[in-house]
Amino acid sequence: MFWQAEEAARELRREGREQGLEQGRAQGMEQGLEQGLEQGLEQGREQGLADMRALVVRLAERRFGSETAERLRRVLAAAGLEAVDQAADAVLDCDTGDELLAQTSTFSHNGSSPGRRPPRLITVAYLGPEGTYSEQAASDYEPAARRVPYPSIPAVIRAVERGEATEAVVPIENSLEGAVTSTTDMLIHETDLKIKRELVVPIRHCLVRRPASGTAPDAPEDGDGHADSNPVEVVYSHPQAMAQCRNYLEQHFPDAATAATSSTAAAVEDMMRSKRNAVAVSSRRAAELCGAQIVAVGIEDAADNQTRFVVLAPDDAEPTGRDKTSICFDFDHDGPGILHRALGELASSQINMLKIESRPDKRSVGRYFFLVDMEGHRRDSVVQWALAGIAYRSAAFKVLGSYPRSP
Repeated sequence: MFWQAEEAARELRREGREQGLEQGRAQGMEQGLEQGLEQGLEQGREQGLADMRALVVRLAERRFGSETAERLRRVLAAAGLEAVDQAADAVLDCDTGDELLAQTSTFSHNGSSPGRRPPRLITVAYLGPEGTYSEQAASDYEPAARRVPYPSIPAVIRAVERGEATEAVVPIENSLEGAVTSTTDMLIHETDLKIKRELVVPIRHCLVRRPASGTAPDAPEDGDGHADSNPVEVVYSHPQAMAQCRNYLEQHFPDAATAATSSTAAAVEDMMRSKRNAVAVSSRRAAELCGAQIVAVGIEDAADNQTRFVVLAPDDAEPTGRDKTSICFDFDHDGPGILHRALGELASSQINMLKIESRPDKRSVGRYFFLVDMEGHRRDSVVQWALAGIAYRSAAFKVLGSYPRSP
Protein backbone atom coordinates (compact mmCIF):
# COMPACT_ATOMS: atom_id res chain seq x y z
CA MET A 1 0.00 0.00 0.00
CA PHE A 2 2.75 2.43 0.90
CA TRP A 3 4.75 1.91 -2.31
CA GLN A 4 1.58 2.75 -4.23
CA ALA A 5 1.24 5.91 -2.14
CA GLU A 6 4.82 6.86 -2.89
CA GLU A 7 4.29 6.30 -6.62
CA ALA A 8 1.11 8.37 -6.56
CA ALA A 9 2.79 11.21 -4.71
CA ARG A 10 5.65 11.27 -7.20
CA GLU A 11 3.19 11.25 -10.08
CA LEU A 12 1.32 14.19 -8.64
CA ARG A 13 4.54 16.16 -8.30
CA ARG A 14 5.67 15.36 -11.84
CA GLU A 15 2.41 16.38 -13.43
CA GLY A 16 1.25 19.24 -11.34
CA ARG A 17 3.84 21.73 -10.21
CA GLU A 18 3.17 24.97 -12.04
CA GLN A 19 2.80 23.06 -15.31
CA GLY A 20 -0.02 25.20 -16.66
CA LEU A 21 1.53 28.52 -15.76
CA GLU A 22 4.85 27.54 -17.29
CA GLN A 23 3.13 26.50 -20.50
CA GLY A 24 1.30 29.82 -20.59
CA ARG A 25 4.46 31.81 -20.10
CA ALA A 26 6.26 29.85 -22.80
CA GLN A 27 3.43 30.29 -25.27
CA GLY A 28 3.17 33.99 -24.51
CA MET A 29 6.89 34.54 -24.96
CA GLU A 30 6.87 32.73 -28.29
CA GLN A 31 4.09 34.93 -29.63
CA GLY A 32 6.28 37.87 -28.76
CA LEU A 33 3.73 40.68 -28.92
CA GLU A 34 1.62 42.06 -26.10
CA GLN A 35 -1.51 40.46 -27.46
CA GLY A 36 0.19 37.13 -27.86
CA LEU A 37 1.67 37.33 -24.38
CA GLU A 38 -1.70 38.10 -22.85
CA GLN A 39 -3.36 35.27 -24.73
CA GLY A 40 -0.59 32.86 -23.85
CA LEU A 41 -0.69 33.71 -20.17
CA GLU A 42 -4.47 33.41 -20.09
CA GLN A 43 -4.32 30.02 -21.74
CA GLY A 44 -1.64 28.99 -19.29
CA ARG A 45 -3.74 30.08 -16.34
CA GLU A 46 -6.73 28.16 -17.66
CA GLN A 47 -4.61 25.08 -18.28
CA GLY A 48 -3.06 25.38 -14.83
CA LEU A 49 -6.50 25.59 -13.21
CA ALA A 50 -7.68 22.59 -15.22
CA ASP A 51 -4.62 20.63 -14.13
CA MET A 52 -5.25 21.57 -10.51
CA ARG A 53 -8.88 20.40 -10.77
CA ALA A 54 -7.70 17.08 -12.20
CA LEU A 55 -5.13 16.58 -9.46
CA VAL A 56 -7.66 17.28 -6.71
CA VAL A 57 -10.05 14.77 -8.27
CA ARG A 58 -7.32 12.14 -8.51
CA LEU A 59 -6.37 12.68 -4.87
CA ALA A 60 -10.05 12.29 -3.93
CA GLU A 61 -10.21 9.04 -5.93
CA ARG A 62 -7.27 7.57 -4.05
CA ARG A 63 -8.73 8.56 -0.69
CA PHE A 64 -12.46 7.95 -1.19
CA GLY A 65 -12.96 5.96 -4.40
CA SER A 66 -14.03 6.59 -7.97
CA GLU A 67 -17.70 7.40 -7.28
CA THR A 68 -16.84 10.23 -4.91
CA ALA A 69 -14.14 11.47 -7.29
CA GLU A 70 -16.55 11.59 -10.24
CA ARG A 71 -19.11 13.58 -8.24
CA LEU A 72 -16.37 15.96 -7.13
CA ARG A 73 -15.19 16.34 -10.75
CA ARG A 74 -18.69 17.50 -11.75
CA VAL A 75 -18.81 19.96 -8.86
CA LEU A 76 -15.44 21.46 -9.82
CA ALA A 77 -15.99 21.46 -13.58
CA ALA A 78 -16.50 25.25 -13.71
CA ALA A 79 -15.03 26.15 -10.31
CA GLY A 80 -12.60 29.00 -9.89
CA LEU A 81 -9.25 28.99 -8.15
CA GLU A 82 -10.58 29.69 -4.63
CA ALA A 83 -13.10 26.84 -4.76
CA VAL A 84 -10.55 24.38 -6.17
CA ASP A 85 -8.12 25.42 -3.45
CA GLN A 86 -10.77 24.87 -0.78
CA ALA A 87 -11.63 21.51 -2.32
CA ALA A 88 -7.98 20.46 -2.07
CA ASP A 89 -8.02 21.33 1.64
CA ALA A 90 -11.28 19.40 2.09
CA VAL A 91 -9.85 16.27 0.44
CA LEU A 92 -7.04 16.29 3.00
CA ASP A 93 -9.21 17.22 5.99
CA CYS A 94 -12.34 15.08 5.52
CA ASP A 95 -12.62 11.55 6.88
CA THR A 96 -15.30 10.25 4.47
CA GLY A 97 -16.43 10.84 0.91
CA ASP A 98 -19.86 11.98 2.12
CA GLU A 99 -18.25 14.63 4.31
CA LEU A 100 -16.14 15.81 1.38
CA LEU A 101 -19.14 16.12 -0.95
CA ALA A 102 -21.16 17.91 1.72
CA GLN A 103 -18.42 20.51 2.09
CA THR A 104 -17.92 21.06 -1.65
CA SER A 105 -21.37 20.55 -3.15
CA THR A 106 -22.34 24.24 -3.06
CA PHE A 107 -19.15 25.73 -4.50
CA SER A 108 -20.06 28.19 -7.23
CA HIS A 109 -18.19 28.67 -10.48
CA ASN A 110 -16.70 31.97 -9.40
CA GLY A 111 -14.74 30.20 -6.70
CA SER A 112 -16.63 31.33 -3.62
CA SER A 113 -17.87 29.12 -0.84
CA PRO A 114 -21.36 30.35 0.06
CA GLY A 115 -21.22 29.07 3.60
CA ARG A 116 -19.14 32.06 4.73
CA ARG A 117 -20.80 34.30 7.28
CA PRO A 118 -20.46 38.08 7.26
CA PRO A 119 -18.09 39.69 9.76
CA ARG A 120 -19.50 40.22 13.23
CA LEU A 121 -18.44 41.57 16.57
CA ILE A 122 -15.64 39.39 17.90
CA THR A 123 -16.23 37.55 21.17
CA VAL A 124 -13.16 35.77 22.50
CA ALA A 125 -13.46 32.86 24.93
CA TYR A 126 -10.54 32.24 27.29
CA LEU A 127 -9.59 30.17 30.33
CA GLY A 128 -10.89 32.17 33.27
CA PRO A 129 -11.54 33.67 35.66
CA GLU A 130 -10.27 37.21 35.18
CA GLY A 131 -6.58 37.62 35.88
CA THR A 132 -5.26 34.53 34.08
CA TYR A 133 -2.45 34.62 31.57
CA SER A 134 -5.05 33.44 29.07
CA GLU A 135 -6.96 36.66 29.65
CA GLN A 136 -3.75 38.60 29.03
CA ALA A 137 -3.22 36.70 25.77
CA ALA A 138 -6.82 37.35 24.70
CA SER A 139 -6.39 41.05 25.44
CA ASP A 140 -3.09 41.19 23.54
CA TYR A 141 -4.71 39.44 20.57
CA GLU A 142 -7.81 41.63 20.24
CA PRO A 143 -8.02 44.50 22.75
CA ALA A 144 -11.44 45.67 21.48
CA ALA A 145 -13.08 42.24 21.59
CA ARG A 146 -15.63 41.14 24.16
CA ARG A 147 -13.84 38.63 26.39
CA VAL A 148 -15.74 35.79 28.11
CA PRO A 149 -14.09 33.49 30.69
CA TYR A 150 -14.76 29.73 30.85
CA PRO A 151 -13.70 27.27 33.56
CA SER A 152 -11.65 24.81 31.45
CA ILE A 153 -9.88 24.49 28.11
CA PRO A 154 -12.53 22.09 26.72
CA ALA A 155 -15.24 24.56 27.77
CA VAL A 156 -13.39 27.38 25.99
CA ILE A 157 -13.28 25.38 22.76
CA ARG A 158 -16.89 24.21 23.03
CA ALA A 159 -18.00 27.83 23.40
CA VAL A 160 -16.86 28.54 19.84
CA GLU A 161 -18.37 25.32 18.53
CA ARG A 162 -21.75 26.25 20.08
CA GLY A 163 -21.60 29.79 18.70
CA GLU A 164 -21.28 31.44 22.12
CA ALA A 165 -17.93 32.95 21.07
CA THR A 166 -16.34 33.85 17.76
CA GLU A 167 -12.84 32.67 18.64
CA ALA A 168 -10.99 30.98 21.48
CA VAL A 169 -7.58 31.70 23.01
CA VAL A 170 -5.96 28.67 24.67
CA PRO A 171 -2.41 27.83 25.85
CA ILE A 172 -0.66 25.15 23.81
CA GLU A 173 3.00 25.15 24.89
CA ASN A 174 5.25 26.45 27.66
CA SER A 175 8.99 26.98 27.26
CA LEU A 176 9.70 25.14 30.54
CA GLU A 177 7.06 22.43 30.75
CA GLY A 178 6.33 21.72 27.09
CA ALA A 179 2.94 20.94 25.59
CA VAL A 180 -0.36 21.81 27.25
CA THR A 181 -1.80 18.36 26.61
CA SER A 182 -5.46 19.23 27.19
CA THR A 183 -5.22 21.62 24.23
CA THR A 184 -3.27 19.31 21.91
CA ASP A 185 -5.55 16.36 22.66
CA MET A 186 -8.65 18.44 21.90
CA LEU A 187 -7.14 19.54 18.58
CA ILE A 188 -6.28 15.96 17.62
CA HIS A 189 -9.42 14.14 18.69
CA GLU A 190 -12.32 16.39 19.57
CA THR A 191 -12.63 19.59 17.54
CA ASP A 192 -12.55 20.77 13.94
CA LEU A 193 -11.62 24.33 14.88
CA LYS A 194 -8.47 25.62 13.20
CA ILE A 195 -5.48 27.56 14.50
CA LYS A 196 -5.55 31.06 12.98
CA ARG A 197 -2.98 32.90 15.12
CA GLU A 198 -0.30 32.30 17.70
CA LEU A 199 0.87 34.59 20.48
CA VAL A 200 3.81 34.29 22.88
CA VAL A 201 3.25 35.75 26.35
CA PRO A 202 6.08 36.24 28.89
CA ILE A 203 5.19 34.56 32.20
CA ARG A 204 6.10 36.24 35.50
CA HIS A 205 4.75 34.29 38.45
CA CYS A 206 4.14 35.87 41.84
CA LEU A 207 3.88 34.33 45.29
CA VAL A 208 0.81 35.78 46.98
CA ARG A 209 -0.95 35.47 50.34
CA ARG A 210 -3.81 36.95 52.31
CA PRO A 211 -2.83 40.51 53.23
CA ALA A 212 -1.50 40.96 56.74
CA SER A 213 -3.32 43.49 58.89
CA GLY A 214 -2.17 47.01 58.06
CA THR A 215 -0.16 45.93 55.00
CA ALA A 216 -0.81 47.34 51.55
CA PRO A 217 -1.84 44.48 49.24
CA ASP A 218 0.57 45.55 46.48
CA ALA A 219 3.71 45.92 48.63
CA PRO A 220 6.12 43.01 47.87
CA GLU A 221 8.13 41.71 50.78
CA ASP A 222 11.64 40.29 50.78
CA GLY A 223 10.59 37.08 49.03
CA ASP A 224 11.76 34.71 51.80
CA GLY A 225 8.72 32.56 51.14
CA HIS A 226 6.99 32.89 54.50
CA ALA A 227 3.46 34.24 54.65
CA ASP A 228 3.82 34.92 58.39
CA SER A 229 5.51 33.41 61.44
CA ASN A 230 3.54 30.18 60.98
CA PRO A 231 4.70 27.65 58.40
CA VAL A 232 2.80 27.48 55.13
CA GLU A 233 0.54 24.44 55.00
CA VAL A 234 -0.61 24.48 51.38
CA VAL A 235 0.33 26.07 48.05
CA TYR A 236 -2.45 26.69 45.54
CA SER A 237 -1.94 26.99 41.79
CA HIS A 238 -2.49 25.48 38.37
CA PRO A 239 -0.25 22.40 37.87
CA GLN A 240 1.65 24.05 35.00
CA ALA A 241 2.45 27.11 37.14
CA MET A 242 3.63 24.98 40.05
CA ALA A 243 5.83 22.96 37.72
CA GLN A 244 7.34 26.17 36.34
CA CYS A 245 8.21 27.26 39.90
CA ARG A 246 9.27 23.85 41.19
CA ASN A 247 12.72 24.85 42.48
CA TYR A 248 11.44 27.92 44.31
CA LEU A 249 8.60 26.00 45.98
CA GLU A 250 10.82 23.09 47.00
CA GLN A 251 13.36 25.51 48.51
CA HIS A 252 10.86 27.60 50.47
CA PHE A 253 8.02 25.16 51.19
CA PRO A 254 9.47 21.64 51.31
CA ASP A 255 6.78 20.39 53.71
CA ALA A 256 3.76 22.20 52.27
CA ALA A 257 0.99 20.36 50.48
CA THR A 258 0.03 21.42 46.96
CA ALA A 259 -3.52 22.01 45.77
CA ALA A 260 -4.19 22.04 42.03
CA THR A 261 -6.61 24.62 40.66
CA SER A 262 -8.18 25.18 37.22
CA SER A 263 -6.15 28.38 36.67
CA THR A 264 -3.69 30.67 38.39
CA ALA A 265 -6.47 33.20 39.00
CA ALA A 266 -8.66 30.55 40.63
CA ALA A 267 -5.67 29.69 42.85
CA VAL A 268 -5.81 33.16 44.43
CA GLU A 269 -9.55 32.85 45.06
CA ASP A 270 -9.12 29.43 46.69
CA MET A 271 -6.19 30.65 48.78
CA MET A 272 -8.15 33.67 50.03
CA ARG A 273 -11.03 31.40 51.12
CA SER A 274 -8.81 28.75 52.69
CA LYS A 275 -8.90 28.26 56.45
CA ARG A 276 -5.35 26.96 56.39
CA ASN A 277 -2.16 29.01 56.32
CA ALA A 278 -1.79 29.17 52.53
CA VAL A 279 -0.06 30.89 49.63
CA ALA A 280 -0.72 30.87 45.89
CA VAL A 281 1.27 31.14 42.66
CA SER A 282 -0.42 33.54 40.26
CA SER A 283 -0.06 36.54 38.01
CA ARG A 284 0.21 40.05 39.42
CA ARG A 285 -3.17 40.97 37.90
CA ALA A 286 -4.92 38.05 39.61
CA ALA A 287 -3.47 39.10 42.96
CA GLU A 288 -4.58 42.71 42.42
CA LEU A 289 -8.10 41.68 41.42
CA CYS A 290 -8.51 39.63 44.60
CA GLY A 291 -6.74 42.07 46.93
CA ALA A 292 -4.01 39.57 47.79
CA GLN A 293 -0.59 40.45 49.18
CA ILE A 294 2.29 39.97 46.72
CA VAL A 295 5.14 38.31 48.62
CA ALA A 296 7.62 37.76 45.79
CA VAL A 297 7.78 38.45 42.05
CA GLY A 298 9.48 36.37 39.35
CA ILE A 299 9.60 33.05 41.19
CA GLU A 300 9.64 30.93 37.99
CA ASP A 301 12.67 28.67 37.55
CA ALA A 302 13.81 30.40 34.32
CA ALA A 303 13.76 34.13 33.68
CA ASP A 304 12.73 33.69 30.03
CA ASN A 305 9.62 31.64 30.87
CA GLN A 306 7.09 32.01 28.03
CA THR A 307 3.79 30.43 27.06
CA ARG A 308 2.61 30.07 23.49
CA PHE A 309 -1.11 30.60 22.97
CA VAL A 310 -3.16 29.85 19.87
CA VAL A 311 -6.35 31.44 18.58
CA LEU A 312 -8.92 28.87 17.42
CA ALA A 313 -11.73 29.65 14.97
CA PRO A 314 -13.82 27.86 12.32
CA ASP A 315 -11.32 28.96 9.63
CA ASP A 316 -7.58 29.50 9.76
CA ALA A 317 -5.71 32.55 8.40
CA GLU A 318 -5.05 33.77 4.89
CA PRO A 319 -1.45 33.50 3.63
CA THR A 320 0.89 36.31 4.67
CA GLY A 321 4.22 35.13 3.25
CA ARG A 322 5.57 34.35 6.72
CA ASP A 323 3.38 31.51 7.89
CA LYS A 324 3.38 28.29 9.85
CA THR A 325 1.28 25.16 9.34
CA SER A 326 0.44 22.61 12.04
CA ILE A 327 -0.63 19.03 11.28
CA CYS A 328 -1.15 15.74 13.09
CA PHE A 329 -1.06 12.18 11.77
CA ASP A 330 -0.66 8.57 12.82
CA PHE A 331 0.03 5.17 11.26
CA ASP A 332 -2.04 2.00 11.19
CA HIS A 333 0.99 -0.19 11.87
CA ASP A 334 4.55 0.07 13.15
CA GLY A 335 7.63 -0.56 11.03
CA PRO A 336 11.18 0.60 10.36
CA GLY A 337 11.37 4.05 8.79
CA ILE A 338 7.69 4.90 8.47
CA LEU A 339 8.05 8.20 10.33
CA HIS A 340 11.28 8.94 8.48
CA ARG A 341 9.59 8.45 5.13
CA ALA A 342 6.63 10.65 6.09
CA LEU A 343 8.87 13.48 7.26
CA GLY A 344 10.98 12.98 4.15
CA GLU A 345 8.15 14.65 2.24
CA LEU A 346 9.13 17.90 3.97
CA ALA A 347 12.84 17.45 3.31
CA SER A 348 12.35 16.63 -0.37
CA SER A 349 10.25 19.79 -0.74
CA GLN A 350 12.81 21.93 1.13
CA ILE A 351 10.30 22.71 3.89
CA ASN A 352 11.73 23.45 7.33
CA MET A 353 10.17 21.47 10.18
CA LEU A 354 9.87 23.71 13.25
CA LYS A 355 8.68 21.21 15.87
CA ILE A 356 7.63 17.60 16.34
CA GLU A 357 6.04 15.93 19.34
CA SER A 358 3.89 12.89 20.00
CA ARG A 359 0.74 12.11 21.97
CA PRO A 360 -0.85 8.73 22.78
CA ASP A 361 -3.54 7.86 20.26
CA LYS A 362 -5.93 6.77 23.08
CA ARG A 363 -6.50 3.37 21.45
CA SER A 364 -3.63 1.21 22.67
CA VAL A 365 -0.31 1.44 24.50
CA GLY A 366 2.63 2.27 22.26
CA ARG A 367 0.65 3.96 19.45
CA TYR A 368 0.99 7.70 18.93
CA PHE A 369 -0.18 10.70 17.02
CA PHE A 370 2.61 12.93 15.76
CA LEU A 371 2.18 16.70 15.77
CA VAL A 372 4.37 18.69 13.39
CA ASP A 373 4.81 22.43 12.84
CA MET A 374 6.41 23.51 9.57
CA GLU A 375 7.21 26.70 7.71
CA GLY A 376 4.78 27.79 5.00
CA HIS A 377 1.04 27.97 4.42
CA ARG A 378 -1.12 24.99 3.45
CA ARG A 379 -2.10 26.89 0.28
CA ASP A 380 1.51 27.23 -0.87
CA SER A 381 1.95 24.79 -3.76
CA VAL A 382 5.10 23.25 -2.32
CA VAL A 383 3.37 22.71 1.05
CA GLN A 384 0.33 21.20 -0.66
CA TRP A 385 2.47 18.54 -2.33
CA ALA A 386 4.24 17.72 0.92
CA LEU A 387 0.95 17.44 2.83
CA ALA A 388 -0.46 15.18 0.13
CA GLY A 389 2.57 12.92 0.46
CA ILE A 390 2.26 12.72 4.26
CA ALA A 391 -1.48 12.06 3.96
CA TYR A 392 -0.78 9.13 1.61
CA ARG A 393 1.67 7.59 4.05
CA SER A 394 -0.49 7.97 7.19
CA ALA A 395 -3.65 6.33 8.51
CA ALA A 396 -5.23 9.45 10.01
CA PHE A 397 -4.20 12.92 8.88
CA LYS A 398 -5.43 16.36 9.91
CA VAL A 399 -4.39 19.93 9.14
CA LEU A 400 -4.72 21.87 12.41
CA GLY A 401 -4.32 25.23 10.66
CA SER A 402 -2.07 27.69 8.85
CA TYR A 403 -1.36 31.03 10.49
CA PRO A 404 1.17 33.87 10.72
CA ARG A 405 4.32 33.03 12.65
CA SER A 406 4.73 34.91 15.90
CA PRO A 407 7.48 37.59 15.74
